[in-house]
This record gives sequence, structure tokens and C-alpha cells, in this order.
Amino acid sequence: MIPEIKQLLPKLDKASGTADFVMKVYGEIKDISELKFNKNTFAKGEVKLKDNSFSMEGMTVEKTNGKITFDGTNIAAILKALMGNSVMNIDAKLKNNIADLVLDIPTFNPNILIQNQELQEKQVLPFISVKSKYKGKIDNI
Repeated sequence: MIPEIKQLLPKLDKASGTADFVMKVYGEIKDISELKFNKNTFAKGEVKLKDNSFSMEGMTVEKTNGKITFDGTNIAAILKALMGNSVMNIDAKLKNNIADLVLDIPTFNPNILIQNQELQEKQVLPFISVKSKYKGKIDNI
């Protein structure tokens, strides 16, 4: 994978589902060895996710739907997914190394954070509302 693109992606333990992927690569080089993304070669496109599932660090996000658009290192994403039985909405923009992120989970069941299944079933924690926003340099996330 191209190192510059790999750096932008989260490390996933598991991913499944279908996606439509469109990418236009443009630029001018005389030899393939000269190819340097975001210097002399650029990429633009979009990814549409359809009922995708992802696992990261023991957490599973399912039924992920939405669209991610990219132009060079600028990215915009509007996604909706399920974490347990909780609906999660993500609105994210990255431009010029500045992130503008909103995570909204109107009714979050914190029981899913308990890794031990037996203990998770015994606990009865109240549902909470989670809304977080961040705007600033991506290095500070």
C-alpha cells in the first residue's frame, strides 16, 4: 500500500461488507520511480460503504453506511453505524491538517464496553447520550 495513504487509515482487526470505490489518479511523471503522492501525483475520489462491519481493539461497529470523499489529503466523511444497539453518526472533515470532527451517539449503552460477556450480562448501566466535537490540528487528536 502507498505509505502516504496507509498513514491516514486506522488499523483494523477485521473488516467486511461491500463498498463502491472510485478513484482518479492524476499528475505528470516521466518514470514510475518518480511517483510521489501529493507531490507530483494526486488522487481524488470517493468510497461508498454499504452495511460494512469493522473491529478495532476489541470494539465492533456494524451496519456502517455512508460516503467518504477524498482529494489529495483532504477527506470528508458522513457515516452512520451501529455500535451494539446504539446508533452512531460521524461527520468528519480533514483539510490542510485541520480536523473538524463530530461524533454523535444519542442513546449509547455503555455495557458494550465491558469485555467480559458474563459480567456484561449482569451489569445494568443506564443509557447515556454522547456527543463529542473536535476542531484543530490532526496531530493533537
